[in-house]
Amino acid sequence: MKKNKPVRVLWHGNVKANIWANPTQNGEMYTVNYARIYTDKQGQLREAYTFTDVENLRLEALVREANGVCNDLRREYNERSRGEPEDPQLPYESPQPSA
Repeated sequence: MKKNKPVRVLWHGNVKANIWANPTQNGEMYTVNYARIYTDKQGQLREAYTFTDVENLRLEALVREANGVCNDLRREYNERSRGEPEDPQLPYESPQPSA
């Protein structure tokens, strides 16, 4: 069984956004889920879905960035479906933080 992967992963500090492409009858739709990454007592990376006050500020910036990326992806999808040439610039993907 093939496991789906996000089309983009964006990072602001220890907060990440996964952007997913979802095919619909009206074309591709993009959804985003957010997580805070931390290391547990055993040294394993874990995800949590609650955020501290400082992480909320990172999340706010990440929501704005993810919204822009989703808009870019939607525009590119619409151009492809109409047969228009693709823009050679790919949407921005922020690097993963080092653990």
